[in-house]
Amino acid sequence: RKSSEHTPIIFVTAINDTDNHVSRGYSLGAVDYILTPVVPDVLRTKVAVFVELHKKTVEVKRQGELLREMEQRVFQRQLAESTDRLEAETKRNRFFTLSLDLLGIAGFDGVFKQLNPTWESVLGYAESELKEKPFLEFVLPEDRARTAEQFEKLKSGTTVSYFENRCRCRDGSERWIGWTAAPFMAEELLYIFARDITERIVAEQHIRSLNQQLKQQITELNEANQNLEAFTY
Repeated sequence: RKSSEHTPIIFVTAINDTDNHVSRGYSLGAVDYILTPVVPDVLRTKVAVFVELHKKTVEVKRQGELLREMEQRVFQRQLAESTDRLEAETKRNRFFTLSLDLLGIAGFDGVFKQLNPTWESVLGYAESELKEKPFLEFVLPEDRARTAEQFEKLKSGTTVSYFENRCRCRDGSERWIGWTAAPFMAEELLYIFARDITERIVAEQHIRSLNQQLKQQITELNEANQNLEAFTY
């Protein structure tokens, strides 16, 4: 039923407490399996835990969706603002020079041709170092294959692509970068707009860690409740 498909179900029974019956209850979708006589305080605690877990899950999903929507809107708006300006002499372009985001132009050979100063402040490399070799060499080995795949799509003429990867900084640390790029086929150039999204990634990882801790607490509470039920019985 659509109206109740996400409602947690607690089985309350006096029929049997064998492992087969308990496993059968969980396999049918129950979140808990309680034997009578029921201790009201225990039952209320269990229900409260599952309600709180559901609220947290819904909130995390809602925040994740809002965050993705906001990022997408920002990327689309700023890419639209920067494309026309980057086609001019970017070194003289005040927007290009003063932008807090990572702006650049790369050739189809993967080597940067022009960069704004933000690259150095984020990754720590001087502009000359970033131009010495293809930018794939600054990407972590674990993310290079996926990045190369996106690069090939851009070279084939795909309009605008957004992807995320990790880059190695000059001091050995790692930063998460969100990339948006558009190819200019006539001159075999890629116009790049990127952003340091490390703080967002760390925040999402923290939320996942908190959720894991909450699940662990629920497990521990269930074990304690089972011991209490056994003692009460």
